[in-house]
Amino acid sequence: MKYRFPFLIILSILCFQVKGQVMPFQGTGLNDEEYKVINDLYGNKGSEILIFPITDFSKTWSYLMEPAFLDNLYGPPCNNGKEIIEWENIFSLDVFGIIRDSIIRMTPHKLNQTKLSENINLVNSYDNAEVTYISKPIIMNGFAIIKQSNHSNELIIIAAIQQGKWEPICRKWVVLTIDD
Repeated sequence: MKYRFPFLIILSILCFQVKGQVMPFQGTGLNDEEYKVINDLYGNKGSEILIFPITDFSKTWSYLMEPAFLDNLYGPPCNNGKEIIEWENIFSLDVFGIIRDSIIRMTPHKLNQTKLSENINLVNSYDNAEVTYISKPIIMNGFAIIKQSNHSNELIIIAAIQQGKWEPICRKWVVLTIDD
């Protein structure tokens, strides 16, 4: 009985230390369609893009996955080039809930250079201001959602499959830094 309190303290410390450790890589875990989203969105820009080789697994952007929050972020409304697309025509409220759950459950994945476009180069250092950090794409009902960040910006991109290629239909900035 007298050892119960010290035992609980030691157990609590051990649990805190394990919980605070860096999450191990979950392998290359991206499927071919997720690589297609990345290649279509980033690999066809005509110039080299630098991407951090581990996917972003932050959870905070899950709170933004509601039409009202997304509407208040900076950026034009979602559109297909000709007309505005309302959120309910992209994701239902139930699907937004599934997306939030997917974000909360995200784990880090190591990107495979051989599955990426030749314009995409993986860079191990995030110190370079030109390096982009991306989440694993979430694909649902013909749409994909991905979070991208770098040293000065953070945005959420929604893409739709159009003529066999993933095209952005919406860009919403969570953080946008404009240099004068």
